[in-house]
Amino acid sequence: MEAHQHFAEIAGLTIVKDTLRRLEGQLAEAREGGAACLLQLGWGGGLLSRTAWLNTDDESFRDIIVQSKLYGKSPYAGFPFPKTRRIVFLDDRPATFPGWGILEAGG
Repeated sequence: MEAHQHFAEIAGLTIVKDTLRRLEGQLAEAREGGAACLLQLGWGGGLLSRTAWLNTDDESFRDIIVQSKLYGKSPYAGFPFPKTRRIVFLDDRPATFPGWGILEAGG
């Protein structure tokens, strides 16, 4: 969530930032209740939902990624990585990242 908020801040995506704040509130509620979690599912999740190492600013992480043919030299220091996000537009304005859902325990 922090990485997405940082990206939205750098990219000037105000509505996306507001949506992420609301998602943070839902995450806090899920944690308090203890029977739910917030997930980013499907193709909207991207790299951050598929990796266990979320500190993409770490020099060791970037040293590994630079060696990849897929990413090459793109993750240079100070630049948000991953640099792309799928974004849902509402009323012709960037509004949110797709695929967020709440998983609740049945009872």
